[in-house]
Amino acid sequence: MPELPEVETVRRGLEKLILGKKISNIEIAYPKMIKTDLDEFRKEVPGQVIESIGRRGKYLLFYLTDKVLISHLRMEGKYFYYPDQVPERKHAHVFIQFEDGGMLVYEDVRKFGTMELLAPDLLEAYFVSKKLGPEPREKDFDLLPFQAALAKSKKPIKSHLLDQTLVAGLGNIYVDEVLWRAQVHPARPSQALTLEEASAIHNQTIAVLGQAIEKGGSTIRTYTNAFGEDGTMQDFHQVYDKAGQACSRCGTIIEKFQLGGRGTHFCPQCQKEGLMGKIIGITGGIASGKSTVTNFLREKGFQVVDADAVVHQLQKPGGRLYQVLVQHFGQGILLENGELNRPLLASLIFSNPEEQEWSKQTQGEIIREELAALRDQLAQTEAIFFMDIPLLFEQGYANWFDETWLVYVDRDVQVERFMKRDHLSKEVAESRLATQWSLEEKKKLASRILDNNGSRDQLVSQVVKLLEGGDSCARD
Repeated sequence: MPELPEVETVRRGLEKLILGKKISNIEIAYPKMIKTDLDEFRKEVPGQVIESIGRRGKYLLFYLTDKVLISHLRMEGKYFYYPDQVPERKHAHVFIQFEDGGMLVYEDVRKFGTMELLAPDLLEAYFVSKKLGPEPREKDFDLLPFQAALAKSKKPIKSHLLDQTLVAGLGNIYVDEVLWRAQVHPARPSQALTLEEASAIHNQTIAVLGQAIEKGGSTIRTYTNAFGEDGTMQDFHQVYDKAGQACSRCGTIIEKFQLGGRGTHFCPQCQKEGLMGKIIGITGGIASGKSTVTNFLREKGFQVVDADAVVHQLQKPGGRLYQVLVQHFGQGILLENGELNRPLLASLIFSNPEEQEWSKQTQGEIIREELAALRDQLAQTEAIFFMDIPLLFEQGYANWFDETWLVYVDRDVQVERFMKRDHLSKEVAESRLATQWSLEEKKKLASRILDNNGSRDQLVSQVVKLLEGGDSCARD
């Protein structure tokens, strides 16, 4: 089936062959291909000049003098141009005669292709009605709307990419290639994908389709360009049509299965079916009471990944963060025993907005990698587990989780508890809290809210209710 790279290659070929030619006559041997009014089609097309040829997704757009002819090749559609004599062709269904004697012939073995004739001002509405996603180019294909759309869908990621709403142009061949490169199993639910996985799919979609256009598309069975030439992208396929062969990345044998009625190729090692357990993210603010919740969960036998503990481990002498921090701030941030002077480090970072941004980017990347490794490890063994991440929303971790729990307290209560816990003045406490999102901001984003303005027992009872399948306190 011609996908976007093949259609784009056909478009570029036709531009060299028929641009500027005036249509003198059109013969339609298979009328069912014409999806707009047939009589109007036959009447309006002759006399038109092909002024330009465009493409939207898998649709070819012939911009005529005052009309647009929309052509979809479907599975087997092809265009051939003959400057003079047209040979006998068994599967030729539409013949476009030019005034100079040349002929553009549309062939289709399966007769699935379609043609429509529209006024130019109806074109935008036409594609809106098709719910066609953006073109797979950097300038058109924005990551954030893509991630947001994935988060709302339970569709398997392959089926979701194939429906053309997320991004235009992907078909069966290139979806398999994109997901192999992104190392995502084709059956993973869209909403279960992490931000990193969504980003990888986004980037590889642009890369794979761009490469395929450069190589003139893929010739698997019958596809040729407008000159009758084969594409070469099939020489660069890593997974499609490779069942029984060794994965070029890890050596595992490529497998094939049916997903949504489509033959699907993947590497069972590189593209594991993934996160099987339910993952709940817990967040809050300084002195909001997260530790009370996580300690209770551990007492009940649940696995809880503590992001702060991970950070502390990484900041020990020789750890990844330790090395980065010493390189950035110098030996002056070390105690005599070689460990980090944490109060000094906190002061240096929190007192300077530029250092805060550096920490967010540099330390944040390392922390994310370590947390992702722990998440993936636990997902293979735990039916449900938790991750305690203070900056869950600020650092873009929300899409990692099936649910996000926020431990919430009123601002005045938070300040008072922080002052008492860390022996701080009110001014210093409020200054530290100002470096993070407020709990009111986080409250708008959380799946569940645990109100910790009362006693410990009241907080724990809310946790128990959630574990038993109930809801937490109502939102304001």
